[in-house]
Amino acid sequence: MKSLAIKARQTDSGVEIRFRGSKYVIEYPDEIWKEYPREARDVLFDNLVYAETIHLPLTHKTGEIVYDTPPPFFQPYFFQNMVMDLPSCADVDGTSTAELLKSFMNTTVSFSEHEIKFPDHVEETREDSSVVSISFGKDSLLTWAVCREMGMNPQLCYVVEPLLTYEEKHKMVLAE
Repeated sequence: MKSLAIKARQTDSGVEIRFRGSKYVIEYPDEIWKEYPREARDVLFDNLVYAETIHLPLTHKTGEIVYDTPPPFFQPYFFQNMVMDLPSCADVDGTSTAELLKSFMNTTVSFSEHEIKFPDHVEETREDSSVVSISFGKDSLLTWAVCREMGMNPQLCYVVEPLLTYEEKHKMVLAE
């Protein structure tokens, strides 16, 4: 089987992942990305590249994926998340969970080096602050409300999913 090559780089505004001749970009507002400490950005970069691409051997039916990045710090958690998602993926795809699991477990994953970058950046944070990922669904709205009621000063974070842009126009109306 042919291997998949994942090439990635940090840009002035975030991350660019190159795969099979296409570029996939994750962008952050300038005031966020440029102010984020370089060492922390490097750790985030390795983790984002892996998290956004580890499913590709399954979708492209190949047994190997090669990264030009080091292994991510949170690799075990992303791996477990993928394994736990396989039953619902199998259901949607109309295939066997066992077959997907077997394919995933037999996938060879290679990195450019073996050294993992560890997050070591420490910065003073406000104890009364929290970040809530908002989808405008009942769970995220409830989480935001509970954090607010507890005095945790919740800061909303909304992620635009490139494959779900049809949802974005409706959610942006809600956000305004």
